[in-house]
Amino acid sequence: LRYMSPATLETISNPEVIAINQDPLGHRGIAVFHSDPTDARGVTVFAKRLSGTGRRAVAVFNLSEKPIRIRVQWDWLFFGEGPWTHAKVRDLWRRAAVGGSVE
Repeated sequence: LRYMSPATLETISNPEVIAINQDPLGHRGIAVFHSDPTDARGVTVFAKRLSGTGRRAVAVFNLSEKPIRIRVQWDWLFFGEGPWTHAKVRDLWRRAAVGGSVE
C-alpha cells in the first residue's frame, strides 16, 4: 500500500464506500450486468443487498475510455423482491445526492 495512486487512496478511504463494504448484512456484490462479456473494456454493474428494508448498493464501472449512458434495470437490483418503483440515488465518489429519486 505504499505506492498507491491518489485515486486509489481516495476510494479505499471514502467513509461511504467503507460503510457499504462493511454493511452488517455481510452480502457481497454480484455482477448483474456486463455490456459485452467478450470485451474487458465494457460496462459492468454490481448490486448488493444492504441491511434495512429494500436497501441496495449499486456500482457501475465504465472501463471504456469514453463516457456512456446506462439504464440500470430494477430486476437487476431487487432479486425478485418488491415491487419497488423508486429509489434515492447517491453518488459516493462525489458524496452527493443525484437528484431526488429515479423511477
